Amino acid sequence: MLVGNGEVRFPIAGLFSHAPHLDALPIEGLAFTDFGRFWMPDRLHGTTTLLRSVGTGVRVNAAGMVFELDAVHRFDVTRGWTFSFNLRPGF
Repeated sequence: MLVGNGEVRFPIAGLFSHAPHLDALPIEGLAFTDFGRFWMPDRLHGTTTLLRSVGTGVRVNAAGMVFELDAVHRFDVTRGWTFSFNLRPGF
């Protein structure tokens, strides 16, 4: 199995304003790409499987929790956009 991920995060308030009071807002944007390839023993074909996706999202850190809303476009298995909402503990 081979897996890779590239991600860029940026403060959303910092993109639109240089006001110092907006830098404290715990909101960031993100853009990412993922890929994975795995090899499975197939007696007839010896095939490999490649999975790729790109996406974008917004993360908000509030009350010790991270709320994340993502949009992901998959290229290989099911095509089209998928939306997800994640709730994670903020460390």
